Amino acid sequence: MSGKPSANSDESIHYRSMVDVLCALLSDAHDKLQDAQEIISHCSACTGLSNSDFERLQNLDSATQLVDAVKTVLGNSSDNGIKECFGSAGLMMNVKDLVKDVKLHSVVEAISGKDKSKKQKGNGDLSGSVEMF
Repeated sequence: MSGKPSANSDESIHYRSMVDVLCALLSDAHDKLQDAQEIISHCSACTGLSNSDFERLQNLDSATQLVDAVKTVLGNSSDNGIKECFGSAGLMMNVKDLVKDVKLHSVVEAISGKDKSKKQKGNGDLSGSVEMF
C-alpha cells in the first residue's frame, strides 16, 4: 500500500483543484483588504493620521500585496509543470492533512469540497463568520 489517497476518495483532492480553491479564497481576501484600505483612506483624509497610525496602515497595504503575491504564486505553480511532475492524472493530496492546522472553517469547507452548494447557487462569498474584537 503506497499511502496515497485514491482518486475516487472523498478524503482527497487534486492539487490543481486545491490551488484553484485557495486562489479563489485569496482573491476574495485581497478584494476585502482593498475595500478596507479604501474606507480607511477615506476616513483618514477626514480626520488625519498620526505617524504611528500611518505606519500601521502601511502594514495593511503590505498584507494586501502579500495576499495577492501568494495567490499569483499558487496559480503559477499549478499552471507550470504539474503534468510533467505528476503525470496527466495530477497529484492527489489528503484533505485531512491539508487542513489539520487551519483555523478558518470556511477554508476547511472549501478545501474539503463541503461548500459546493454555495458555489452552485452562485454565491461567491467563501468567507466564514468573523468574530469582531
